[in-house]
Amino acid sequence: MAGRAVGKKRSSGCIPCKARKKKCDGRKPTCVGCERNILLCRWSGPQEIVAQNDISTSKAVSISVSTQKNSPRSSFPTRTAVLTKGPSLSSTVVRHPVSKLLYEHWFCQTAENISALHGNSNAFYTELPKLALRYPDMVLPSLLALSGVHYCNKYPADPAVKEMAWSHLAQALRALKYAVTKHVAGTDADMALPLLVTTLMLSVVETCRGDTEGNYKHHSRAARPLLVSVLASGLYDGQDSTIDFVMELYAYVTCITDLTVEDGPLGAVYPETESKFGPLISSRSPGMLLGCAYELFHVVPLISDFCVRQRNAKLSLGKTQVDSSDCYELGKEYSALRLKVSTWEPPADATSDFANAGRVYQEALLAFLEMSATDAPDSEVIKDRTDVAMILLSNIPQHAPIAVTLYWPLSLFASITHNTQYRETIRERFQQMYDDLGIGNILTIIDFLDLLWDDQTDTTLRNTLPVQSTSLQSLTRKHGTDISFL
Repeated sequence: MAGRAVGKKRSSGCIPCKARKKKCDGRKPTCVGCERNILLCRWSGPQEIVAQNDISTSKAVSISVSTQKNSPRSSFPTRTAVLTKGPSLSSTVVRHPVSKLLYEHWFCQTAENISALHGNSNAFYTELPKLALRYPDMVLPSLLALSGVHYCNKYPADPAVKEMAWSHLAQALRALKYAVTKHVAGTDADMALPLLVTTLMLSVVETCRGDTEGNYKHHSRAARPLLVSVLASGLYDGQDSTIDFVMELYAYVTCITDLTVEDGPLGAVYPETESKFGPLISSRSPGMLLGCAYELFHVVPLISDFCVRQRNAKLSLGKTQVDSSDCYELGKEYSALRLKVSTWEPPADATSDFANAGRVYQEALLAFLEMSATDAPDSEVIKDRTDVAMILLSNIPQHAPIAVTLYWPLSLFASITHNTQYRETIRERFQQMYDDLGIGNILTIIDFLDLLWDDQTDTTLRNTLPVQSTSLQSLTRKHGTDISFL
């Protein structure tokens, strides 16, 4: 018929139902099938398309934000923030104005408040947005959820942002469930990388919101098999900067979890994988979380494994000393680990802040190892290590970006020192860090330390249960909480 447009008939139904070859009832925004299967319901349209050029962009983002004065905690950004340059926001995940605000807040504050590096040297600023735009249904919602939680910590007066943050977290979890199912079924080998990144990001989300129930550990445990899949797939060999970022994020999350919990180590990959692909972290690592101490983090899984085996040997035998043969082997292993940590030196080109932070980790790892290895650690040696760490800390400026990586070592020294001045110094440092950064676990750490210091039975606990003397998890659980030190 003349004048009638001729074209291909458009099929109805959402994208997940089409992919699963299921009939869609057409209900929007979420159809019955997606609601029943906990899937991220999406619909075809021009807004669903992400330009290929946007996927590979890593340009710096400049944001102009107007502020409202006289805010109770800090300047409160209005919703007139405009993204003036940077990756496109064409994905439907960021159609909502509040979602766009959270995307902008990521570049304004969140990315820098969780990293020891700023600007274009910060992989949270460059590499993670590339992954978010490449995987807008899973990585992007996790980025927006983290930005939203952080925004609410900094500016708690906006309930709309809180609601949107939880909405994006739910989106990420739904997409994660769907992708895990496809990955396990072997129908989509390309899902290993976004699954790993999202899982690690969820650990950081729980940390940022001040999780007190140990939820971050579940994500950390799930990361290891996903890492093995990423390395074994061979799909990402040409994306060096992206993989370097993911490897450092993995190393930091799993190693700090290893040092906190009492279970087996999470940080090491299977031996055959490591021998094939080499060290996960090296001098190529961006440094946004490990600083210059990447070689120390190589040793963390070995230290954690050693401490767990020694603790289990003592508990299984039901006595304070292990058998002589086991004691000899453990003694040799202890000496080798101690030598490896004690001989570490910062790289020659490391800045003073990074070098001092690395030294703080070095003293903390030695104290952790020495207290775990013996039933009666030398209190003077531990005291000396604390003294050295506090001197190093005094040489790191209060607002130095590297301070964001020191939650675990400072918490360890705070839990073992009886020096009132040291306690006050660490507490003041943590409080200032929260005021600057707005990361929720800092407040939970402060609350935990206050309870720990007020409880006069903690000295007795360490004397009667020496195998738990370095376990921050056992101490937090004793006070009815299970917090993140990431």
